[in-house]
Amino acid sequence: MQNDNKSFSSEIKVIDELFPKGKVSILASGPGVGKTIFACKIARWLTYHRERVLYVNMASDHINVDTSDDDTLAWKCSIFDMPLLSIEDISFVLSRRYTFDTIILDYIELMDFVKGIECLERKEELNAIWHFLDHIAKEKNIRVIGLSQLERGRIDGTEESCFDKVLKYLNRDFVRERLVVLHRPSYYEPQDNNTEQVQLITFKNGIKKENILENTK
Repeated sequence: MQNDNKSFSSEIKVIDELFPKGKVSILASGPGVGKTIFACKIARWLTYHRERVLYVNMASDHINVDTSDDDTLAWKCSIFDMPLLSIEDISFVLSRRYTFDTIILDYIELMDFVKGIECLERKEELNAIWHFLDHIAKEKNIRVIGLSQLERGRIDGTEESCFDKVLKYLNRDFVRERLVVLHRPSYYEPQDNNTEQVQLITFKNGIKKENILENTK
């Protein structure tokens, strides 16, 4: 149990460093790398850490954040399966006095700025969504993690490849201080390797940092 607690504390430390409260964080990867599975792990770790977590699922049929092995938790992770989500929905949830420490949105490219109204170019709309989420994170001092899907052919762990054109509509400095890329080295060399580790790569303060994780598959 003591070893489990040490491992758990280490995981929370990594989350606090890479996905701090007070600003939106961008968790990005190519399709099939495992960002949804990893985001569910983040939700699980934070729930065990007694944080109130809201996971909004727009990409999958259903997800599960299992905390059934701990009956001492006062609450479970709240999961909303909403294929069509707008910032109005997020504002409504927060205005109803629901209290969350962390909001995870899977994934941002499936969101609308204003539901049913096409008043902006898509790139302008996505830019507005990210900045709105950043404002919410600052105003409420909460952790907001937005998932983003990058292009498979561009990701090799270097800074230039991680700043994928999917995010080029955002200011470069805005992205640099918020981007965390989930990278699998064998992404371009498919192989049956269930024990392979993956990397979390960030370029905050202009310095590349890497954290090695267990397989997210």
